[in-house]
Amino acid sequence: MVVADQRPQGLASFLTILLRRSQFKRVGKSLVVHVPLARKDLAHYLGARPETLSRALHELEDKALLRIVDPYHFEIVDEQALMAAAGDDLVLASRADS
Repeated sequence: MVVADQRPQGLASFLTILLRRSQFKRVGKSLVVHVPLARKDLAHYLGARPETLSRALHELEDKALLRIVDPYHFEIVDEQALMAAAGDDLVLASRADS
């Protein structure tokens, strides 16, 4: 079982991976990513309850890493900070790609 404090990290990791693999729209300096899953399904995929996912989303929003546009779209406000929130594995993978 994943500790509750790791939920924002797992969500940040998922969004970072999705951002790299999908189409996104640039809005100024920010990126808008489409999540093709309902919140309930995303929570299940991440091994969380929907209310836990909601708290994780709002925690990342409160930290100014993302902005919730609608249930399926998220504006990535600070991509580097989102990668840092995702954990060392993504940061190291990013450096290896460079």
